[in-house]
Amino acid sequence: MSPSIIAAALSVPVNTLGTIILIIITLMTFPTRQILMPAINAAADSENRQRLMILHGLSIVITLINIIATAMVVVSSTDLTVRSSLIGFL
Repeated sequence: MSPSIIAAALSVPVNTLGTIILIIITLMTFPTRQILMPAINAAADSENRQRLMILHGLSIVITLINIIATAMVVVSSTDLTVRSSLIGFL
């Protein structure tokens, strides 16, 4: 089971938008793993460098989107007092 779906289930009473974002991340995981990763491997095996670079770049973009979206959920779910003390700490 994906950690994102567990986090989404736990965040339902706290952050509805965060729950939706985490569910989207979970749904993005399956096509990435089942379609994109095998395509990247096939491009690497066939030494099709241009296709490999495009697919790998897409994989990186998806990963960065997931990281940014998860960070947004964490920040939006964090109490304002905790956020201000963290900002003061940094």
